[in-house]
Amino acid sequence: MKITETISVYGNKAKQTANVVIDGVDYELYKNIDGEGGSFRLYDSESGNTVTVVKFPDYADAKSYHAKAVGNNIMRPAKHCKA
Repeated sequence: MKITETISVYGNKAKQTANVVIDGVDYELYKNIDGEGGSFRLYDSESGNTVTVVKFPDYADAKSYHAKAVGNNIMRPAKHCKA
């Protein structure tokens, strides 16, 4: 998906504003076109399945949630490594 592409997230037209891929999983952030809300979507690009979607009335909250989700997974050691 291109960052500029418009999709429907929980019935709201939204544009993707950020996408980070970690181990084949996309951590996507969307901003609603109509209104101030936003959404976070966890998407398994290998299977083509959406794992979860979290909707927020305020885009800033969605952006914060996305940053925390990405940060928690980037900072976690790989399963095959001993920390």
